[in-house]
Amino acid sequence: MRRVIFLASSVLFSSGIGAAQWQAIDSNNFTTYLQPEKGGFKLGDKNQFKLEKKIVLSNGVIKNKFVQYYQGIPVFSSQLSSTGLNNENVWGRFLAEVEQDLPNIKPTLSAQDAISLAKRAKTIKASTGGEQANLYVIYDKATKQAKLIYLVSFMLYEANPKRPYFIIDAHSQKIIDQWDGLTTRDAQGPGGNAKTGAYYYGRDFSPLQVSDSCEMKTDRVETYNLNGRTSGEVLFKFTCPENTYKAINGAYSPLNDAHYFGNIVFEMYKNWYNISPLTTKLKLRVHYGQNYENAFWDGQQMTFGDGGNSLYPLTSLDVVAHEVSHGVTEQNSNLNYQYQSGAINEAFSDMAGEVAEYYMQHQLGKENDWMVGASILKGGVNNAMRYFDRPSKDGRSIESAKDYNDSLDVHYTSGVYNKAFYTLATKNNWGIRKAFEVFLVANQVYWTADASFDSAACGVVKAANDLNYETNDVIASFNAVSVNGNCINPDPNPDPDPKEIELKNGQIISPLAITPNSERRFMIKVPSLPSYPYTYKYLIVRLFNDAGTTKNISELFVRYDNESIVKQTLVRTVGKEEFFYLQLPSAGYYHLLITHVTHINL
Repeated sequence: MRRVIFLASSVLFSSGIGAAQWQAIDSNNFTTYLQPEKGGFKLGDKNQFKLEKKIVLSNGVIKNKFVQYYQGIPVFSSQLSSTGLNNENVWGRFLAEVEQDLPNIKPTLSAQDAISLAKRAKTIKASTGGEQANLYVIYDKATKQAKLIYLVSFMLYEANPKRPYFIIDAHSQKIIDQWDGLTTRDAQGPGGNAKTGAYYYGRDFSPLQVSDSCEMKTDRVETYNLNGRTSGEVLFKFTCPENTYKAINGAYSPLNDAHYFGNIVFEMYKNWYNISPLTTKLKLRVHYGQNYENAFWDGQQMTFGDGGNSLYPLTSLDVVAHEVSHGVTEQNSNLNYQYQSGAINEAFSDMAGEVAEYYMQHQLGKENDWMVGASILKGGVNNAMRYFDRPSKDGRSIESAKDYNDSLDVHYTSGVYNKAFYTLATKNNWGIRKAFEVFLVANQVYWTADASFDSAACGVVKAANDLNYETNDVIASFNAVSVNGNCINPDPNPDPDPKEIELKNGQIISPLAITPNSERRFMIKVPSLPSYPYTYKYLIVRLFNDAGTTKNISELFVRYDNESIVKQTLVRTVGKEEFFYLQLPSAGYYHLLITHVTHINL
């Protein structure tokens, strides 16, 4: 016998509220929580939502991005978006009940002491730079509480540079989390390498854009020579009108390549998406260290090694665009460089590199190659660092969210979003320029620092909706990699499915009979509460198997009333019960589908 029970501490949904918790918000409920004020919104006397950014999309739609501040301190990974001057289509999340956990928001640890504490946690044998310690309120998943913290970062300039990040409790001085956030990767003159072949700027391509005195600088890009050092760069200058300095490791002039491609990347963002990629000029540093086979963005500038046994100098167009676009991400969504958010961060830069290649190649009547770093990886012509069409081709990357786990490197988990991007870009009526636009807008408006594959996909779908593009194509592209992006705001009063049986809070169905390869459908309406917190704390669906046999296998699907699956759980009955749990369920109808996939008697 199998019974379906809807219980949560003896009821289906509970309104018990403890410490701080995330509250989802959309056009249906935002007036319940927020009050408009000049420059944003407010929630009570201690929370404000300040306008951080306003962008105009290619179709003229205005998107606004707001960040939550608690008593003047930004709340990490909390944000709202809206459309137009009247703030329509509000969507996002905020951290509620912060005051229960943080009655005192004055830190007992200073910013400088936080930096010193972080440095003591590392064995530092090299010079450091770019030290930052910014105060935030965060939601600590481990303790399920709001905490006052410093987000500390700095650069370690050594043979293998690093950019350590620390989250440090501003009261207890405890290190809550840490990770390496280093995101790796008109004149004349030669360029290219032994794999691409030599080409000449001013003949094969347009001339290099430099100053009147032949310094490598424009109003958009500056290129510096490290000359084998890890610091002490000098703005590169040569004798007009030709620069031939310097050939190294099979490349003819990495300085020329970096400077030319830096200007291409800037043009691509400006001409196609009407933005400057960074808030400052692009600063490119070339000839980093000795035999350094990488490139990186350190929060201020892009740096490129000269390669070694495996790689030519890393100044190809897609690598330059990749590193610049890590800066785009940091100055917009600021995706954490770990776990799924790190994979998305890395994938976005891979996408930008491919788009930059197309931007330049299509003007020459050529196509992009859908490969990452193919022109700098030594070996066969089709060898690349990563592949868009089939990421697993490199032997390490994954191309489905089903294969993800937290131990994998973000360069390999990026394959999930790379494949989704490729799938979308190659659909009818799309193309690479249009596909990248929806990811870029999502990065600017919807993604949060701790985004997951699903939540970030939701942002991409919403961006497509803002741009009046076909959202079903975006959803299908994510479905192809087992990512759920279906999150368009639902109809608040949908008509129930006549085939479903409506259940009441706490109702038990026993026995629940399902014949082999059949299904049963139910629905339950979760109402809103008349006072704060306005939503129930959780929703639980429990399946009981009194027989306790290991042969019973069922699948449980739960979707909200817009038909987006909010949770999909493979229910394998081993013992007495399995259950579905959802925190802070939005008011509305929840639809339950139970399928039976093996021949048993229930």
